[in-house]
Amino acid sequence: MLLVCDSGSTKADWCLVDKYNNRKFISTCGMNPYNISQEAICQEIESVLISNINPKDVD
Repeated sequence: MLLVCDSGSTKADWCLVDKYNNRKFISTCGMNPYNISQEAICQEIESVLISNINPKDVD
């Protein structure tokens, strides 16, 4: 599976695509490193993104 992200300062849109072209869309807060700390980015990824996907499935 592939994980693609389009992120700006206010929101990030994620798309998980499997080998059959099935897609799962997830939204998180924006992750601009000039406006948000590394700790906040990690927390958002762990609490929202990781809870919605299995990281072992991502290539």
